[in-house]
Amino acid sequence: MNKITILAAIKTFYASGKDLIDVFANLVLQVFEDTKKESLDSIQKNMTSKYSIDLPSDVLQTIIKRLRKNNLVEYSNLKTSSIALTSDGHATQESTKEGLRSKERENNSLAEDIKKYIKTNTNEDFTNQKITDELKIFIEESAEEAAFILTEGKKKNAQKEGLQKHLTEFFIEAENSDPTNFERLKSILYGEIIASSLLQNKTEVNAKFKNLNIYLDSNIIFSLMGLHEDVFNKPTKELI
Repeated sequence: MNKITILAAIKTFYASGKDLIDVFANLVLQVFEDTKKESLDSIQKNMTSKYSIDLPSDVLQTIIKRLRKNNLVEYSNLKTSSIALTSDGHATQESTKEGLRSKERENNSLAEDIKKYIKTNTNEDFTNQKITDELKIFIEESAEEAAFILTEGKKKNAQKEGLQKHLTEFFIEAENSDPTNFERLKSILYGEIIASSLLQNKTEVNAKFKNLNIYLDSNIIFSLMGLHEDVFNKPTKELI
């Protein structure tokens, strides 16, 4: 399962009211195979190989403790003994797996629509896999660009070229005429931002924030990334 699908799933998990630990706990459950028991080390390696997610050791330990608290895994000693799924863990694993398959179908459809758009407008033909790989880079660079503008007050990356340029053009058009695919892009981008907030290893995972609402408007994000016309991009950057 590709990284794009995982990012979209992360956003969906988070939007359902789960905190960051529960969001990633859903993914950790997926690396358990049938009745096989896992160690912290094997779980960490499987998350990297299966989802391209490098979980810091302290974060992984917090996730496993949460899973045991919710009766989804069992172990005697977290650092030295094997970790196994409970019957509830197996059930949750299966229900989460179906959600991931649904996101995978959505993102396969997105890649196919991008392919058709590029073929129609440029006569260039790319495989769905190539588009998915480039979309991953596009999302990673876009999230980094938005963060850089917010902290440094200036644009970081040069004008996109080649397939990256086509992706930019596709989503500029999608914002106005293809709300389904535009929402899919936002979901993937939000997933990248949510994942980064935990995986940077700077988050206090046990911190609690009360009476705090943060609203992240998509138009602000895309203006920060330079995806709108200059008449909108410039005022947004000056405002931030």
